[in-house]
Amino acid sequence: MLLSCRREVLMPGSPIYDYLLAGRPAAITNAIRVQNGLFYVLWGLHSIECAFFSIIRLKRHNVHFLTDLWWQWMLMCFVGGASSWQHFRLAVKEATAKQA
Repeated sequence: MLLSCRREVLMPGSPIYDYLLAGRPAAITNAIRVQNGLFYVLWGLHSIECAFFSIIRLKRHNVHFLTDLWWQWMLMCFVGGASSWQHFRLAVKEATAKQA
């Protein structure tokens, strides 16, 4: 997602531009369209994933809505994507092991 939001990735001086896009105006235009589309698709998917994560994981483990801990996990889920689900599972497993 980070690469899809940075216009510098497709500008002169970047490896993508120098090796793939240089001298082909149509390729540059198409690459910018793909970059924009990819950004919005990823933004939407990560937002939906955060909603599911909040409902399925956080609510079940009594992480209350809009608390600091909730925001921490939402940010981690939005940035990390699917790996945050595994990280949360390991964090819960570790916390329950400490309690036992």
